[in-house]
Amino acid sequence: MTNFKVGVTERGDASVHLDKWKPKAGSVNAIIAITKSVTDELSDFLARPEIKKKTILHATVTGYGGTKLEPNVPKLETSWAKIQTLKAKDFPMEQVVLRIDPMIPTKNGGLQTIERVLETFKDSGISRVRFSFIQFYGHANERLKKIGWPWPRFGEAEKEQAFLLMQKHLDTYTFSSCATAVPERFANTAKQTGCVSEEDLALLGMSHELTGTSNQRPSCLCCSAKTELLSRRQPCKHGCLYCYWK
Repeated sequence: MTNFKVGVTERGDASVHLDKWKPKAGSVNAIIAITKSVTDELSDFLARPEIKKKTILHATVTGYGGTKLEPNVPKLETSWAKIQTLKAKDFPMEQVVLRIDPMIPTKNGGLQTIERVLETFKDSGISRVRFSFIQFYGHANERLKKIGWPWPRFGEAEKEQAFLLMQKHLDTYTFSSCATAVPERFANTAKQTGCVSEEDLALLGMSHELTGTSNQRPSCLCCSAKTELLSRRQPCKHGCLYCYWK
């Protein structure tokens, strides 16, 4: 197949900006829809036969929904319920990726939050987890300062604890990350792959060799077939304080 395109919704949110990317869905061969809020409207759209057969949903659930860090993101229990609604509409759970982005592996509650998310979804039918550790941005740090919160501090020891936590759940999940490097000693715990990979296409019953990289950011492993479905370059209504958009 020539000009093979995989549409993604990274410059925005698949549910918040559904009206912006929905008209473009027919122009791509596959879709990676990324959202922090699986709304009923998004569920209805994803359940359409022509959309369902070519879509992988990344449901981002960090465990901080409804807190000052993610003020307008659904709480953990609501996210679980909405994904159950999607499941009831016959959207295959093997085409859903639990995205913990970002992970905040701090000792004072961060590791426990990661554990709570993994435990909440262990019987959902979702078997893949993608993760990244929170990245420092000066403008995001200023947002936290305004509410009196220090930037989350953690080092290699805390990251190691996060990988050990993942090891505990290998009977339920496989773990992968894109730009976050996986230490060699945890090579059997998690792998580093692009958000768009041949594994995704295989799940969709597609056979197409993905070549090149998108060069979206350093260490990004996504293929050159990746094409952005959204053009927004500013924070969305979820209001996440760590957002990299200014």
